[in-house]
Amino acid sequence: MNGSLTIHAPCYRGALIAVAVDGRPAGRTVFSPYDLKIDGLTAGKHEIELNLYGNRVNTFGAVHNCDPSRTWFGPDAWRTSDDAWSYEYQLHPTGILKTPWIG
Repeated sequence: MNGSLTIHAPCYRGALIAVAVDGRPAGRTVFSPYDLKIDGLTAGKHEIELNLYGNRVNTFGAVHNCDPSRTWFGPDAWRTSDDAWSYEYQLHPTGILKTPWIG
């Protein structure tokens, strides 16, 4: 008997989510509506693995810039001072931020 399931992961911050079923690649989700349908599954239990591919915003980004209105980071983002500067790192949320729906 062949079945299918859908993985819905709308709340993540990263480049994409790669999905594997029973250790084999099953697809990727990156564009809205952030659904991945997997067909051809046999009846029974399966192991589902989600791998988030992040980005470099917290590695090479302007981590001392604490101006929340800045949404684009170019060369000028590293030239902060006064209230826009922080000694503490200003990290952006990264990862799968909400449990995906699998059904």
